Amino acid sequence: DVTRTFNALKPYYPGFDSPGFSEENVYKNIFPGKKFEKSKYSISVFHLFDTACEYLINNDINSNSIERAFALMHQFIERGMNNAFLKMAKKMDGEIQSYKLSLDNFFFYRYRYEDLMMRFYTGRGENDLRFKSFHNKINLSTGLFLLRFLRGLPNIKIAEDFYNVKMDTRLTRTMIDAIDIDKIFSNPDINPYLKILEVSYYVYKGMTDTQDEKWTQKADESFFKNISLYNHDEQSLISILLTNLYSKLIREAINRDERDRISGLKHEMTKSLLKHGLIKNKKDPYMPDLFFRNVVFTALDISELDWAEKFIKDYNKELNPKTRKNLMNYCLAMLEFDRNNFDKSLEYLSTVKYDSFYYKSDVKFLLMLLYYELNLFEEAHYMLDTTKKFIKTSKEITEEDRLVYSNFVKHYANLLKYHEKNDKISVEIEIKNIIEHKVKVEYADWLLIKFKELA
Repeated sequence: DVTRTFNALKPYYPGFDSPGFSEENVYKNIFPGKKFEKSKYSISVFHLFDTACEYLINNDINSNSIERAFALMHQFIERGMNNAFLKMAKKMDGEIQSYKLSLDNFFFYRYRYEDLMMRFYTGRGENDLRFKSFHNKINLSTGLFLLRFLRGLPNIKIAEDFYNVKMDTRLTRTMIDAIDIDKIFSNPDINPYLKILEVSYYVYKGMTDTQDEKWTQKADESFFKNISLYNHDEQSLISILLTNLYSKLIREAINRDERDRISGLKHEMTKSLLKHGLIKNKKDPYMPDLFFRNVVFTALDISELDWAEKFIKDYNKELNPKTRKNLMNYCLAMLEFDRNNFDKSLEYLSTVKYDSFYYKSDVKFLLMLLYYELNLFEEAHYMLDTTKKFIKTSKEITEEDRLVYSNFVKHYANLLKYHEKNDKISVEIEIKNIIEHKVKVEYADWLLIKFKELA
């Protein structure tokens, strides 16, 4: 009985920081008149903790209607309550659908459902139905494996290529070499599970194949064509994966025209997401800050300035109140910069607290641009030095971004140098270098304009 221990501790909840809170005082309330024994006290507290764990387990199970139903179906089988089992099975057959659950849960729970059906039919000697459920289990196991395999592989590539994380992937590589994934999805119409997984296959190809734009387009088309197959949370997850694919294409674009073209495609995809209400996960009351920021940046990249302004004003209320003002002012600062309203941009930017990792670089770069445009060269030199140190020491940016940022800083330093003492030949060399390595230089177009003004 742990009620005495619970009642003895309860007065000190939730802070447990009262001056009177001590093991000895709690012990007196658990065992009145008894001499303090550390071991006895520890045992009583352990039993309370153990009971709390049991409560959490039961609370979790009771909150999951599918788990509750499966437990009940299991008991119906054990007690031979066939009619009750079949009634519950019919209900659960309708509940465990891909458009009602995340794909991971759909395959997982559908497998559990078929396992219960197989046990039921085995007990009744109905072999045809038993083997049908057995075969369904194999299909579902395959579907779950494919889902987790396809979604896991891009994460390995990201970890290795962008974060330089080394992992033992020998088993995974062996599976990749042994399985012909392309053949499996060559005809997704042969099984409804393949149709459900088709977009995951295209996303995987988009992240790992050299023809990534082709696969990104296929993923886009497949998703919006079959969007009714997924529940809202799954739709939100796929939206994030699609957005990442387009961002990858933009990052790897070989020239500005290609980058603008792909940004246009991403912008149209974003409009479709907004149309379907896919701005956040239903479990999350707020739109992710990064999604909001990326939507604005994509619109600015293709000079959809009025659309970007309308989006900021219409959707900022969907952001977390704690970060809303910060993010909104940063996006407005970017918008006003693109409109050449540099004073107004700096005014917005001065209110932004850049403690978040993606603000740290964004704000520094925008300040460097603004200081140059406003002829605040002392401030520009100071921000240049600060940014150099940040790029060199920060562990929050990827190695690829570090290269892109470092190239910008190098050219920016020369821009300040030649602004103070012009050297036409060196300026022409800078212009040539930026054009040749444009996709590997942050704000390359801005740098080109400024150097050409000095040429």
